[in-house]
Amino acid sequence: PPPPPPGGAPVPPPPPGGVSGMIAGDVEACKLQKSRTFRPTKQMKKLNWTKLPERTIKSTTTKNVWKKATGSLLKIDIKVDQLVEMFSRDNPKKESEKEEKKTSSKPKKVSLLDQKTNLNVNIFLKQFKTTNEAIVKIVQDGDAGRISGEQVKSLIKLLPDSGTIEQLQEYKGDPALLGTAEDFYLKLVATPGYPLRLTVLQLRLEFGERIDDIEPALKLFQQSIQEVLDSNLLDKLLYVVLMTGNHINGGTYGGGAYGFTVESLAKLRDTKGNNPRMTVLHYVVELCETQEEDLLSVSKELPHLESASRLQFEYLTGQVADLKRQVNDLDKKKASAPEDLAGQIEDFLSKAQPRIEDLQALVDDIQAKSSEMAEYFVVDKGKYKLEEVLVNLNSFVKSIDEAKKENHRQKVLEEKRAKAKLEKERREAAKRKKAEEAKSTNIVIGLEASSLHPGTWQPDDNDNNDIVDQLVSEIKAGASGRGLRKRQRSIRRGSVVPGLQLSKLQEIAKQAAIESSKADEDGGTLKVPNGNHSDHQGVPEETPSGASVENKDTLGRPIPKEAWSSEPVSQLDID
Repeated sequence: PPPPPPGGAPVPPPPPGGVSGMIAGDVEACKLQKSRTFRPTKQMKKLNWTKLPERTIKSTTTKNVWKKATGSLLKIDIKVDQLVEMFSRDNPKKESEKEEKKTSSKPKKVSLLDQKTNLNVNIFLKQFKTTNEAIVKIVQDGDAGRISGEQVKSLIKLLPDSGTIEQLQEYKGDPALLGTAEDFYLKLVATPGYPLRLTVLQLRLEFGERIDDIEPALKLFQQSIQEVLDSNLLDKLLYVVLMTGNHINGGTYGGGAYGFTVESLAKLRDTKGNNPRMTVLHYVVELCETQEEDLLSVSKELPHLESASRLQFEYLTGQVADLKRQVNDLDKKKASAPEDLAGQIEDFLSKAQPRIEDLQALVDDIQAKSSEMAEYFVVDKGKYKLEEVLVNLNSFVKSIDEAKKENHRQKVLEEKRAKAKLEKERREAAKRKKAEEAKSTNIVIGLEASSLHPGTWQPDDNDNNDIVDQLVSEIKAGASGRGLRKRQRSIRRGSVVPGLQLSKLQEIAKQAAIESSKADEDGGTLKVPNGNHSDHQGVPEETPSGASVENKDTLGRPIPKEAWSSEPVSQLDID
């Protein structure tokens, strides 16, 4: 076995009875120790993770994820040779507001406001399509059903400052000569406690909407954290990654790890194998698919993780704190408010304060669970941010599902390629077999257009028997070997002689060549192998008139004298 790492203790021997005598935790601790002391036989690529110190994990009083994983029973057996071979080194912006059109109305007789303020107030008042007295009455009564939160917010921005109020109150002229904006301001500031009334009205209108936005988001955080802490698959999956990384980084500073940071999960895709499609992430997924497929269902245990990872906990806690401050401030101002307004405030506080308390309880619970999760993943609390942990975990879980799909697509592609290769080989084998069968059944012989001798008979292209008969007759007539070879070359391509007839023809030609050679030497009669023979001699016959005539074949056809030859025929060249 390899020597222990510097400063480390040797691996303890297994208990009596081997692995079967160990409990589940001891087995996994033994596996982890082997992965920590593993030394690869080849130089490996590097998995860039951040190791957690051993003393940090072991000194933690609570049961963190690495302690939990080590004590679980897993059927993961990393194939070291395969691993070494695989990883060896060889909110949209709003459009700009349109410029306001200049009003062409005639100037009032009395104008106490500047042009810009006058324009903005008139634009605001036109939204209601009612009189100034009715609008002021809405503010005075706190009628939330006739005004929106945005309208109240706009009105608060348009409230006149102390200088404008003083200027309006000093006007002693005819009120009928004042403009619409000046008239509205005078009626509004005449309402007791109008700034507080607007504040209460705005809070009443926005409070429900803000609560409806904040509360579901906080509950989503709460559920997501609890799901992570209660997951029975996440810690096992991280443990498989830990063992895989220890084997890849074996013999280097990055090896021998007891755990790694959550941020390191994002780097599993960075280390690629010798197969271009294979990364550490794909390897872990493939390993789990073949040995512990249930681990890949971790996303089912974390249904709220993805939604929670999009939220900002700090923003939500800030919103809760802001609402709580506004409600408390309103409670303090209730004593100095006009009687009718104090009644409105009291009614609102009776409904708002319990909701604020519920929100604060949610925030406190999330912060407690967040602190628990920081210990669970052995994160430095000084640098810990809940949102970052959730984002990293969600990215890891999603990448597991994506890698699983990619592995499946690659497997299907490889199967199609293998099937296509086998089909191609099958077609080629069938083609070769067909060619061999055709060659053994028939012999293709070609016929040339020219004849053997002028005036001699040519066989029909479609009549194989005529071809054989023609050649046999010429052999019987005493055709020389040279003449027979000419006949063989004169056969056009495309004619077919059956194998049985061809064999018979070759035998006849062989016997005829021997007889012809002897006849030329002895002047005797040419015999043919089939029992027939010709009585023609090697000299021409004399006719009664004394004219010399040519020899004839068995069919009675004349054989030209120039075709006579004493050249022996050794063989008949027929392909």
